[in-house]
Amino acid sequence: MQIYAMENKARVKTVYILGGPNGVLGHRTTVARQQKSRIGTYQYSGVGGQMDFMRGAALSEGGKPIIALCSTTGKGASKIVPFLKQGAGVVTTRAHVHNVVTEHGVAYLYGRNLQQRAKALITIAAPEHQEGLERAFRERFERG
Repeated sequence: MQIYAMENKARVKTVYILGGPNGVLGHRTTVARQQKSRIGTYQYSGVGGQMDFMRGAALSEGGKPIIALCSTTGKGASKIVPFLKQGAGVVTTRAHVHNVVTEHGVAYLYGRNLQQRAKALITIAAPEHQEGLERAFRERFERG
């Protein structure tokens, strides 16, 4: 499998196109403003096609559902976070997300429990945010 990155400064930090021997295996990019379906707690549009990509790739022979994103926003905030903001909508369930790709690597999530998934996602977060994510991990999972 090859990962190609393209810059488009107008709307997207990076677009990943994933190709394999049988063509596109399944991809989804994070596009600023274009995919937003909510303003705060108010839903103003539909959910878009992300779930179609994930489900289609999962059901296709040799398919691999992949979510690709930059690890940080344009302002430097982490896109990998310990909790969703209040009112945030969820389009793709954790059961449908098999792979997440950032410029720091690939997190394989399929079949893993919550702790394993969190650890894998921390490894592909921007290095400057990993310590805070590790701290949130300990607070969430290592109580006792």
